[in-house]
Amino acid sequence: MDWRIAKAKQKFSDPIKAAEDEPQARTLGEAFEELRRICAEEDCIPEIPPRQERPGPGIEAIAAAPLRSKMTWDALKAMTREP
Repeated sequence: MDWRIAKAKQKFSDPIKAAEDEPQARTLGEAFEELRRICAEEDCIPEIPPRQERPGPGIEAIAAAPLRSKMTWDALKAMTREP
C-alpha cells in the first residue's frame, strides 16, 4: 500500500472526528448506564449468560500452596531483624 504523509494524517484523524460526531462511552460504568437506558426505552431485558468458572494459574497455585508455613518462629525472626 502506497501511503503519503498527508493520507496517513487524514486516516489518523478520522476516528477522532468520528468521536466528535458521536462520543464513545468512556468507562464501563457509562456503557452499562447506556445499556440500562436503552433497555428501559425498548422495554427489554438483556440476556445475561450464567457465570462460568474459568481455570487459571492463580487457583492452581492456591490449591498447591501449603496451609501452614514450615518455618519456625526463630528462623523468621532471624530473617527479619537486624543482628
